[in-house]
Amino acid sequence: MSNTETSPETWSIVRDQEHRYSVWSNDKALPAGWSKESFSGTREECLSEIKKIWVDPRPLALRQAMA
Repeated sequence: MSNTETSPETWSIVRDQEHRYSVWSNDKALPAGWSKESFSGTREECLSEIKKIWVDPRPLALRQAMA
């Protein structure tokens, strides 16, 4: 089987409490500590959107400590 055959059709952007982003298949339950953002689409669309919105990849606690 290829990745294309096993890849779900729709993905969502998810974020944890440290404001780190990832993509998550819509056909799977979210892991504890992650919440779904409003954007969904193909995996590639979600990754592209993450590049636009996640401009500072440092965890939230570190950003707050350095402020």
